[in-house]
Amino acid sequence: MAISNIKPNLNININIKPNQTLKDFSYGQKFVKGLASRSIAPVILLEAFVETGRTYQAYQRGGFTEARERLTEEMTGALFWFSGVPLFNSLIDKFVGKKMFKLPETNFDTEKDAVRNPFKNYMNKFKKELKMDPKKAEKVIAGYKFGKVMTSIILANALVGFILPKANQAVTKHLMQKQKAKQQNQDNKTQNTPQYTMDKFLKKDNNVAFGAISPQTLMSLAYSFENNPKYGLISTDAGVWVGRGVSARNNHERTEVLFRDISSSYFYMFNMPVVAYLLNKIQTGSGTRLDPIATQQTTDLMQEVLKANNGKMNVDDFKLAMLGNRDNTAYMTPKVKEAIREGNGVVELDKFAELLEDVKSKYPEIDVEKLKKAAKGMSELQPKLDGKAIISEKQIADIFTDGAVNIPDFLKNVYRCSTSDQNLFTGKISDPVFDQDLRFIHKETFIKKQAEIEAYIQSVIKKAKTGEITKELLEKARKENYGKNALNWGIGFAISAAFLSTFIPKIQYWITRKATGSDAFPGTAEYTDEKK
Repeated sequence: MAISNIKPNLNININIKPNQTLKDFSYGQKFVKGLASRSIAPVILLEAFVETGRTYQAYQRGGFTEARERLTEEMTGALFWFSGVPLFNSLIDKFVGKKMFKLPETNFDTEKDAVRNPFKNYMNKFKKELKMDPKKAEKVIAGYKFGKVMTSIILANALVGFILPKANQAVTKHLMQKQKAKQQNQDNKTQNTPQYTMDKFLKKDNNVAFGAISPQTLMSLAYSFENNPKYGLISTDAGVWVGRGVSARNNHERTEVLFRDISSSYFYMFNMPVVAYLLNKIQTGSGTRLDPIATQQTTDLMQEVLKANNGKMNVDDFKLAMLGNRDNTAYMTPKVKEAIREGNGVVELDKFAELLEDVKSKYPEIDVEKLKKAAKGMSELQPKLDGKAIISEKQIADIFTDGAVNIPDFLKNVYRCSTSDQNLFTGKISDPVFDQDLRFIHKETFIKKQAEIEAYIQSVIKKAKTGEITKELLEKARKENYGKNALNWGIGFAISAAFLSTFIPKIQYWITRKATGSDAFPGTAEYTDEKK
């Protein structure tokens, strides 16, 4: 195979804005991106629709009593659904992790892959403070992490599924009894309602025997329950279903509650990405679409490439300048490939620098210093592993491929913005986590993002009917992508809001009406003539 020159493909002297953050983008771009990543602003907006719609529907059927119950349950339920587990996690970390277990740091992830291993970094960073054998420390921390997450899930489920519904019901019972007493002109006061506390939960024996389960398995499970929506559905949502079902005052209310909560889970968590996927598939043949922030970053990069080449480029030159030449991966000599295998998909930066001399001996045309500089930049796209800078197999291939899309500073900006979030109400931006040594993001997340960027560039090239790439074409493609992102996610949002706020309540009311022949709120049946 003929090897192309590894030097810059064309006259590319690219100016890339350093340390780009979400503040550099419009509110609309951040909001649309937030629809896909469950940012706080879209979530609050959806909850506003849900609580308003369900409270109105409840008032239409059951008057003030049902409306009060629904508003109380929806608001408190949303609060604990979003923050219940993190809140209990932080409390356990503070009073158990730091004070009892004497852990020097509790805010770290415990999942790993070939590129990121936060726990290994944690052990290396705090080995003096831990004052215990590494294997023992691994077992202790694994048990603590898993136990903490499970305890937090149980407590959150108990609050949302048992305690809050019972407290809500107790308030309704008190108000109904007070109203009845007033109507009957009675002077006696309502009897005290039972108090529901967490004592029973806290007094339970929480000793868990993990048997033959490895510490890493426990840590991976703990991470998944904290960060994976599917695990969240299994743990938090399923627990709430059970709790609210058990807490229901009669079978008809139980049917309503279970139908409402189970069907709602789909529209909260899955409907929007499914709708966006299907619409993207119809529009382009691909289920994915590059988010507005990364699209703007990629467009800016393409504009810089055009600027470096007098503002216009033919399709072939533009493609080569942007995407590089995949044939250049032939520079991965047997020694390079062997090092990748031995490192389980990664190579230490210093080792790779040595291997480049072997590549140079076989392919004298390569610019070793240019490759070393690129490798150093690539190594900064993830934290050091056990104190050593590394690069992955994918990054090595990208270094040899060249192309503007593989410039490390560009990728840093993309990773920084994709792993942080901005509160659109306060303007506060969370710290990006792509390069934090105690945080975990699966390497496939970034590989997928790069693939989406390359696919977007290819789609732009296809739009060049005249065979020429211009800045007007790039801007038109960006606006089109932004519009379709907003449309597709907006339709998904509208469908979710409509079902959660209106259609699901109407269906649950219809189910009760068919079963009982009455439009009355089944939750108050025991306080009225509807009990029979």
